[in-house]
Amino acid sequence: MLSRLDDVAKAISARITLQKGLGTPHFADKRYAPKPFSPDNFRKIHPFNTDKKLAFIDAGNMEIFASPGLSVHFIRAYFCLFRNNSRIIPKTLPQKIEFFSVSSAKESEGEMQFSCSLIPAGSASKEIISEIGEITLDSSDPTISKAGGFSASISVMGGVARRFMEWLYAAKIIEHELDAGDILVRDGALVAAVKGEADFAKKAYEIAEKKGAILSACAKTSELLTTTGMPLTSAIQILAQNYKIASPWFYSPIAENNNPEHRAEIFIANFHEKSRRAFRFEIEKGAAARLTEDELGAIFGALASNSCDGPFLGYPYGLTDADAKARISIGECANYRMALLSMLNRRGRGDIAEIVSNAVDAHDVLNDIV
Repeated sequence: MLSRLDDVAKAISARITLQKGLGTPHFADKRYAPKPFSPDNFRKIHPFNTDKKLAFIDAGNMEIFASPGLSVHFIRAYFCLFRNNSRIIPKTLPQKIEFFSVSSAKESEGEMQFSCSLIPAGSASKEIISEIGEITLDSSDPTISKAGGFSASISVMGGVARRFMEWLYAAKIIEHELDAGDILVRDGALVAAVKGEADFAKKAYEIAEKKGAILSACAKTSELLTTTGMPLTSAIQILAQNYKIASPWFYSPIAENNNPEHRAEIFIANFHEKSRRAFRFEIEKGAAARLTEDELGAIFGALASNSCDGPFLGYPYGLTDADAKARISIGECANYRMALLSMLNRRGRGDIAEIVSNAVDAHDVLNDIV
């Protein structure tokens, strides 16, 4: 086995060797026009505390009941606030909202349609998610369906509900907790990838513009590549090393972005002098265009100041905190599943529920045996 792993290591080494240079940013979507790499695109970050508030938001979801035609997810979102690198208490909004999504499948005019309703886990959640209403998507919708033209699994609807809710929650945070010049950072990217998601993103953008706040996003990982197959973040880090550009820094432009569902200026940033990681960072396109160089530097400086300690050096601590508080554990999910099955039994639906869930839970049975 170890000798086979050595062969794997040789194969990886050979492929790395075959990569000819850094290349240029690669986007399969023609709405992005890549920009060539240049050392002139680096700007030094000067970390500093600021009186502006930094809000960080993340969300998670996990399926607690599944069948080919039914899916129930438990969904949680959390946000935290910092000023001068110290945590502050929100004025109005609950820091955490939790709810269940219940999705079912039904044929409509020859199409299999998924309908998803949201059930709040508390009164605070009810007020926020009531604006989403019922979500309806065709299983063949290209924004959720599988490659090769196959219909989507109904399980994707929990993630759709989470995405919609996260935009709405961000809009509420900006509206009720932030002021002009304050910054909200989402986990991930600012792309609205699912049908209907752009409506909720637009609301967040409009409120941010009205308040004069900055809507942004930072991705823990990025699948962007260069034309030589190198990870884009790695290529820019190597470019920084080649030109002896000391961390922390941020880099742009990456590409001219003409995707209306992705209203973002894309940056790559290294937030700490001792960190060997760089992250994809995005700022809403309109806001980025209005920022002066000093204002742009202030945003990255504030985030670098928030990235100086904690378990993930060089990554904003606020996002680490939001991720931890929004995360749903396997044990927690199992408890909700057991409680749900018990309630179905009391309603005389336990046997049917078990039969329909047996269609998809064979992997769980095997995992328990192992």
